[in-house]
Amino acid sequence: KGALAHGEFEANPTDQIYCGRPLIDAYKLADETKCYAAVLHHSIEKRLPLDLKIPLHVHRAEVPMEKGNITHYFVNPSTQPSFTETLHIFYDTVSGSTRKYVDNTIHLYKDHQKLMNEYHQDKMDRARKRKRDLRKSTR
Repeated sequence: KGALAHGEFEANPTDQIYCGRPLIDAYKLADETKCYAAVLHHSIEKRLPLDLKIPLHVHRAEVPMEKGNITHYFVNPSTQPSFTETLHIFYDTVSGSTRKYVDNTIHLYKDHQKLMNEYHQDKMDRARKRKRDLRKSTR
């Protein structure tokens, strides 16, 4: 669980002093997140090139937050089979609010996977249509 933010930041690792707006923004956003996900603060969302969001496993979805589901970009580790497997193993070892986090995470990734399948199906359908149209135009 975590969050990423962008902005001016000061760090002195020797004295373990870290300060800056993005640190506060990331901390507050992570604290509001009610699932196991790395969520992107709006300060970093706008810096991601649109064409790189899908290949980099950065996706937009309704993320479970303290006040309900809120649309944010998040880093999707669920492309790794071990992630989903680990979630299900973890599920059997927790109860209460921690299990709710796991439930929220499973729902986030299931919903997201459904959207991604629809996205890829639409992309394939459009490619097939272009091929058909190209064949028709060359006859």
